[in-house]
Parts: sequence; C-alpha cells; structure tokens
Amino acid sequence: MAKAADADMSERIRLYSGRKFFFCVALPLMIGALALAAGAFATLRWSVAASDRAAVERQAALMAVVVQNLRNGVAHDQESVTVWDEAVLAMRNFAAPEWIDLNLGAWMHTYFGHDGAYILESTDVPIYAYSNGDVAPLAAWERIRAVAEPLAARLRQRLREGDTEGLSDRVLSLGESDIGFDEGHPAVISVKPIVSDSGDIAQTPGSEYLHVAVRHLDGDFLDDLTRRYLFDDLAFTPVLVPQPGREAFPIRNAAGRPVGFFTWRPFGPGSQVFAHMAPIAAGSLALLVLAVAAALLSSHRRSVAERTAAERLHHLAHHDTLTGLPNRNALDRRLDGALAAARGQGALLHVNLDHFKVVNDTLGHAVGDLVVRAVAERIEALCGDDAFRIGGDEFVAIVGERPVREAVALAEAILAALALPVQVGEIHAFVGASIGIAPFAEAGSRGKELFRKANVALHQAKAAGRGRIAVYDTALDADMRRRAALERELRRAVAVPEQFEVHYQPIVAAASGAVTGVEALARWRHPEHGLVPPSEFIGIAEGCGLIREIGAIVLETACRDAATWPVATLAVNVSAVQLRDAEFPAVVADVLQRTGLPPERLEIEITESAWLDPSGHGAATVAALRAQGIRFALDDFGTGFSSLGRLTDAVFDRIKIDQSFVRTAHASASDAAIIDAIVALARAKGLKTTAEGVETEEMARFLTLAGCDELQGFHFGRPASRAATEALLHRAR
Repeated sequence: MAKAADADMSERIRLYSGRKFFFCVALPLMIGALALAAGAFATLRWSVAASDRAAVERQAALMAVVVQNLRNGVAHDQESVTVWDEAVLAMRNFAAPEWIDLNLGAWMHTYFGHDGAYILESTDVPIYAYSNGDVAPLAAWERIRAVAEPLAARLRQRLREGDTEGLSDRVLSLGESDIGFDEGHPAVISVKPIVSDSGDIAQTPGSEYLHVAVRHLDGDFLDDLTRRYLFDDLAFTPVLVPQPGREAFPIRNAAGRPVGFFTWRPFGPGSQVFAHMAPIAAGSLALLVLAVAAALLSSHRRSVAERTAAERLHHLAHHDTLTGLPNRNALDRRLDGALAAARGQGALLHVNLDHFKVVNDTLGHAVGDLVVRAVAERIEALCGDDAFRIGGDEFVAIVGERPVREAVALAEAILAALALPVQVGEIHAFVGASIGIAPFAEAGSRGKELFRKANVALHQAKAAGRGRIAVYDTALDADMRRRAALERELRRAVAVPEQFEVHYQPIVAAASGAVTGVEALARWRHPEHGLVPPSEFIGIAEGCGLIREIGAIVLETACRDAATWPVATLAVNVSAVQLRDAEFPAVVADVLQRTGLPPERLEIEITESAWLDPSGHGAATVAALRAQGIRFALDDFGTGFSSLGRLTDAVFDRIKIDQSFVRTAHASASDAAIIDAIVALARAKGLKTTAEGVETEEMARFLTLAGCDELQGFHFGRPASRAATEALLHRAR
C-alpha cells in the first residue's frame, strides 16, 4: 500500500510540474479564462453600444420636442399682447410709438427673449420694427420678408374665411409660423393677428394688424439648451458635414426642407461605464467577471428604466391624463386603419357635452374634472377601447364594420347614459350631450374628412336644440356653409346699424280692443337679399356673440320710437346671452336716459330657458333691472322647463301664453283647460296675461271670456314698420 501511495504522489507531482501541467491545467484554464474574458468583453461591448444608441435616440427625440415647443411657445408668447382690447385700440388710433415699442416690441424681447418684432398694417406694410434689442429701421423687415410675407397672406385668408381650426382654451387666436433666416440666424418666425380679447371691438376679418415675432435658434437659445438639457458642444450649422463622434438633428421648415442642423456630442452612458471598468478587467479575471455581471445588471436596469419611461411617455402621448382614454393622437392613428378595414361599414360618433361650461362656471373646475371622469367611464362602458377623449368636453367613438343603424343605437345609449345626473359628493350635476354621426361611406379613406363631417353633424344636433343625434349628409355641409356666410355678413352688418330695422306688432286690451302696447321685433334688411327674418339670423347672432350688439341697436331704436307714442307698454325681447351679461342693466339705463322713455313703460320679455340660468347671473340682472322700475314678461309660457311652478319666484309682471295653446283653445277642451288654469294661476299671483297668436275673431272672443287681459296676433295687426305703426296708433287714437 505504501508503494501505491508513493506512485500516486509521484503522478501528482508530474501532473503539477513541467509541460504536462501546462497542457493539462494551465493551458485549459488560460483558454477558458480568455474565452470567458472574450465573451464577457463582447457582451459588455454590445451592452455599451445599445445603451449609447438609446441615449442618442432619446436626445434626438428631446431635440424634436424642444424645437416644436419653441414654435408653439413663440405663438403663445405673442398672445399675451396680441389678444388684447387695448392693443387693438392702440393700433387703430395709432398710439404713441413709445407705447407700441414698450408693449409690442421691447416687452417681447426683455420678457420672452424674442429677437425681433414687426407690426404690419392691413396691406402687410410694416409700420414698426424691433431688432437686436432696440427699435430698428423699417427696412429691417426685408431680412425676414421672404418667409413672413407668405405667412401673413395665409393668415389673412384664414381670417377672412372665418377659419377656427386649432383654436382652444390655450390657443386664443389663429396664427401661422415657419422657420427661416434673419441676417444669417436660423429663426422661428410667427405671425399673429392683433384682436379683441373681449369680443366687444368689431374688426373686419382679414384686415387686422399683424404682429410678427422672431426668435433665433442659435446664440442664447443654444446656450439655454446646453444648460437645461445637457447637450454637449451644441452648435448650429447650415450645411451638414459628417464628423465622427457627433450627432445631427435637421431643422425643417413648414415645407419639410431642412434649413440647417443642430449638432452635438452625444452622451454615451455605456462608454463611460466601460472606460471605468476596463482597468479592473485588465487586473483580474475574477473581478472582470464580477464587473461584467454588475455592468450587465446595471445596463439591464437602465434599459428597463428607459423602456418604462418610454412606455410612460408613449402612453402620455396617446392617452388623456384625466380620464385615461385614448386621445386625439391615438384617434388619428386608429381611424385610418379602421376606415381601411371597415370597407364602408361603420361610423364615427362625435360626442359633445351640452352644459359642461355651466358646471365649470357654477361648481368649479375640480367638480368639472370629476364630471368628465364620470362621463368618460359611462362612454367607455358602452364603447370599450373604441372610446376617445379629444378635448375638454369632447369625446369620440368608432363603430367599425357595423351598419349605421347600430351606430345610431349606440349614440342613443350614450345619450341615455349621459342624461342621468353625475353625483359628486352631495351635488348632482346635469350635463347631457349632443352627438354627430358620420358614416364611413362618407369619408372614403380619409380620417380627417370623416371627423370634419362628424363635427358638421354635431353642430346640426346642437342647432336643433341640444340633447339630440344628427347623422351627416351632404345637405348639412351646404347648410354649414350658408350659416358661415350669413355669420360673416352679419358681422359686417353690425358695423352698419342702419341695416337693422325694428317692426312693431300691436297689443290690445281684450275687453275694449284699444291698443295698449307694441312688441318690438328685429328685422335685418340685407343690402342684396332684402328683409331677413329673425328665425334665420338671431340664432346665428347668439352663437357667434353678436346678439349683444344687435340687441342694443334694437333696444335703442325701439325706445326712441316709442318714447312719443300713446302706448303704455313697449315690449322688447332679450336673449339669454344678454341676460347673463353683467353690464346689461347699465346699457338699458343709458338707453332709457338718452331716449327719454320712462322705465315703467319698458317691458322686457324673456323665455323660461333664459330665466333658468344655473349660474344665477340671469337672476341678478333681472333684479338690477327691476330696481330701475322696468317690468318683465315671461314669454312662450308653458313650453319651457319650469311650467307653472316658476311663477312662485314672483319676478314677472306678466305671462304671455304661447300660441301653440291659443290656436286650438277654442276647439280643444284640453288646451282650453290649460289656458283657464294659466289665467287662474296668474290672477292668484297678481300677474297679467297676454295671449299670443290670435288670428281670428272667434279666438279673440274665446280668450276674452277666458279672462286674458291682453291679446296679440295677426287678427289685430302684423309686425309693421315705424311709419305704419305710427299711422295705426293715430287711427286708433
């Protein structure tokens, strides 16, 4: 056994000495170590390169966002001075140059860092120039004219056409922008109109003064990018010369052509890690393996974090932050695909809340956000992944590969769901909705055209009284164009008050037949089309904000005419828009003072829907007018929301029974009973009654026996001009 042990020991000695040790132990270990090192090195190099590529992609994406934000930001900066009544008046009256320089030139430079500012009058001739930190000669305009002049022309064309695309709560006015050069400096050039922020100043579309802002993309802008976003050695070059170790981002104008390039040394996190680890790898294979594992783990974690951040950014870019629904970007991506797959079957639903502004104004934006979330949940429950939120109170649903009748059924289900109140704590908020439907067959393969037609149908649903569904057809486009043309002509007409006439319809005492009052009715005498009935232009005036001006014209004309007439009452209709205007009582007081009409002879007629103002502004206006001695009549009584119970508010002096009851009362027992009930309730409340729409002697006798105080209708006289009304009053006297 001793010999065997010795032999074994000798074999071990031979194994760990000389050539055999090298070939049997050292070489395999060396080869294994080298193979491990080579594999670790190759893996590490791949990880380093991937990390560097991801960093470069992030920096390029960040550069794209920064440039786009700058273009939007320059336009947003301009709106701080261009959407301003004072600026409109200053330019119209051509204020002192010091005012223009201080507010429209130096302010934009010192506060927002703009490098130039110009003001163009209606023919796009510059009247003011600011450059390089001071007022500049008007000849400086030539430096940017090639880029700015087409922008100004395009903007004026959009203003003349009444284009509203892109306007929102954040974008208050139309604008055009592009990227060009200013004395060799690449620059964002943005053009904005100087317009009224209140809407009270009439302006001819397309003739506004224009403000041109210039923001250089080199110099201070590059320094700011370098400081804020850590771009290393950032520079601008008009011509790209490839250089090792530098990345480039093209700066493109609106036509898509590059005007230059931003170049920088990209941040390489992987390369930095490898540079620190290389000495450790050269010193020890074991430490290298550990370092490689740590580097791989670190790289993996970083990649995971970057992937998570990218997924988060992608989600934010395609989803609404408040509701979690897909947003407008997601809709644009989905819609074209849905159109291609649906082969003409399907439809797009455009949902708009009817009373969301009232909720925001009366209950606050915090409650408004909760209401939007609740609405989104209801729509998503019905539409699933095909529901989108594209704006503050706007939603869209895609109904793919199904007949239009199923889209209509889904729209009816959405209306029913949104008609239910939204409970927020102890508050019940009512919003409701209107829905426009555009069948896929109407759009071909263009998603934008389909969305436009759904929006046209939505406007039709709104115009029909809200809480409704409208399906697009070609007639709607023609109606929208006609309404748009009428709105443009109406805006021009407001500047010529003589186009608006007031006709008067007599009101007679039921018992004696004597003329006791007249109702003032607005008429628009179009220079080409003659008299336009109020049914065609009053609704448009209310929608575009012109009803205040037209109402003031009608009120002053009627008060001036009636001041010398032998009538006890002048009745004037007032819209809900006027009633919610806090300045309306002062306007009425001024008119009465200038025309000499006693306040107690003026009777303002309002509808039940105008009276039912949740904000309380209408009630405050009524109280202020009643304090002046003005009387109120509740018009079209019985057809609104409040019915008889609203008379308990006791703010009215008279109720006008709607003609829908009057015309059939003498032949319909139910309508006769309704009139009896209204008259009895009015007497109990101490109110007078006027029956509208009296067309025959038989109607007049019936209503007189029913107890109506006054009668009005074609039987006693149609609406007539001032001269004809004066002749009627003379004959009656």
